[in-house]
Amino acid sequence: MLDKLKELSKDTAIYGISSMLGRFLNFLLIPFYTNVHSISTADFGIFTNIYAYIVFINVFYIYGVDAAYMKYASSAETADRKKVFSTSYIMILLTTVFFSVLLYILKNPFSSLMQIPVSQQNLFYYLILIIGLDALGMIPYAKLRLERKAARFSFIRFTNILINLFLNFYLVLKLKMGIEAIFIANLAASFASFIMLLPDVFKELSWKVDKQIAYKILLFGIPYLPAAISAQMVNVIDRPVVLAMTNESTLGIYQANYKLGIF
Repeated sequence: MLDKLKELSKDTAIYGISSMLGRFLNFLLIPFYTNVHSISTADFGIFTNIYAYIVFINVFYIYGVDAAYMKYASSAETADRKKVFSTSYIMILLTTVFFSVLLYILKNPFSSLMQIPVSQQNLFYYLILIIGLDALGMIPYAKLRLERKAARFSFIRFTNILINLFLNFYLVLKLKMGIEAIFIANLAASFASFIMLLPDVFKELSWKVDKQIAYKILLFGIPYLPAAISAQMVNVIDRPVVLAMTNESTLGIYQANYKLGIF
């Protein structure tokens, strides 16, 4: 019992420290964004609004499959875990492709809904790619947690953050790219994480969908949607509301103060 508590404490410390460090490093970007000339308060407002929608749309990309995978993989025999992983991952892969193509086709109405300026329409393509890559990483990340590979999990997360930070500084300060640099940095970091997770995917993936497992996953995962949607709405609904009531510059100032108020 004591050994299990020690293992739990060790894993919790690794996850906790990496999470806090990641949040702190991301926090440092706020004064950076608000003090460089290539990113205006309006640009920061646009960025803030788009990322609010990214958080919200991500719920539909995952639709509770990660939670279902953790439930059924944790109770499955070693041989059956590959079936659960393969079924979960292929489900996410197929729906990610479907939702991404749908967003691409319906770009104009969605861009209008998100109030993305005409001059910044290319940011919508970054949104699709970032959400897609992050969705494809959810099941491999869950697998690492299930296998108690806290060090590898944290290493990939931390590498993601470092790439994001480095590219932000380089693209904004050196190349003067402005708001687009934020999305490119995030996309590159998400792609790097996806590449680092591929060995874990190929190790378990069999390219076969077990219909019974798929049915159980949907039966368990879909009921998560209403709660997940509600939770994310509480977290991010203020951004679109502020934008609708004011403008991009006001939203940028609001979000900067909101982030700085975290402490």
